[in-house]
Amino acid sequence: MQRTWLFQGNPERFDLTGFFASKPAETDWSVSRYKDEIAVGDRVFIWRSGNSKAEPGGVIAEAVVLEGPRLKADSGPAQWWRSPTEGDDVKLRARLGIRRIVGKKTMIKRDWLKGDPAFHDHLIMQMPNHTTFKVEGAHLERLDRLWANVGSDWTYAECVAGLWAYVETHGGPISELPGSTVANVAMLIGRPVSGVYNRVMNYRSLDPRDARKGFDGGGDQAEFVWDEFYDVAGAELRAAAVRAEFARLWGSADPVPVDEGLLRKRVEEEAEELAVSLSLEDLLNRYGASKGKRGRKPASRTAKTRSYERDPLVGAIARRRSGFTCEVSGCSIPLFIGTDGVPYVEVHHIRTLADGGEDTPENVACLCPAHHREIHFGKAAAVLTAALRKLRGLPDECPEMAA
Repeated sequence: MQRTWLFQGNPERFDLTGFFASKPAETDWSVSRYKDEIAVGDRVFIWRSGNSKAEPGGVIAEAVVLEGPRLKADSGPAQWWRSPTEGDDVKLRARLGIRRIVGKKTMIKRDWLKGDPAFHDHLIMQMPNHTTFKVEGAHLERLDRLWANVGSDWTYAECVAGLWAYVETHGGPISELPGSTVANVAMLIGRPVSGVYNRVMNYRSLDPRDARKGFDGGGDQAEFVWDEFYDVAGAELRAAAVRAEFARLWGSADPVPVDEGLLRKRVEEEAEELAVSLSLEDLLNRYGASKGKRGRKPASRTAKTRSYERDPLVGAIARRRSGFTCEVSGCSIPLFIGTDGVPYVEVHHIRTLADGGEDTPENVACLCPAHHREIHFGKAAAVLTAALRKLRGLPDECPEMAA
């Protein structure tokens, strides 16, 4: 049975960019695990580690196993190793035949996959400290479809799917989070979530009814699809016709089951990035500009449990406003430094979303992890909540609301 693998290479130790630019036909590749399972004929995706702009991490080539792993030195030229003698080390290495090489603009980027509904939990995303990874099941299906489409022009059917996403999100914010319209279409058509987002923004740039800035460069096929469904005389997009054509071509974009842990993680990561990179004034301006396009109470989804779509801008404003500190009066609990280089705090909705609370800056406060747990599960929860309500200038909660 043919298996599929991810073989990882470190550009700090081996010049992957230069090596693949030389268009090699074969190469040796060290393997750290599965020596008894890797077999001739197996398929291999080559993964470049790292996340620099010059050499982004992700899948840059496809290969086939020509010879299973055995102890040997690298038989290729030493020029590609950062340390010329490193290839002389005797290690388990498999011989690969190179089938396809892609460039920076056509590779499958790690950034696409870290929030991908189907691939985010693959081991290479969680523990990228090995050179050899299995790819199977839903991970393989998603990687296969992305690899088949990466670098290729969008088809008519794909452009219709993108236009359907534009219709369904028009007039409101466009989310790339798991479970969103954009993410569901990406899973349906086998494109990256960011690619579908860009296509939606291409259509915004073509829409004379929308004064907001979109993205140019959608290409001839996108313009053809737009012209097919936009009624110039009536100055309207024929939304019903778009939906009918989408249904004919794709059936339906059934909601993809949402990993709620991933969703919360992505919102928190986006909020942290915004809070570090923008001033409080910039954040409030962005929030003000989007206010008319979003509800104060977030949209909810019902799966096994009900979940809510939080706005990363609200979390970013809360962090900046608090100065990345716990807003419980007198808190002396030390904060650790997060991966973004600032003290780690968590954003708490004072009146919970489940109880009808609003996802707005006025209804949130920053707490240290300990006080966040206490306000949800501790004996002092009511006292802490009352103090935060006073801090934000919120009225006292009615007894029936608190029940």
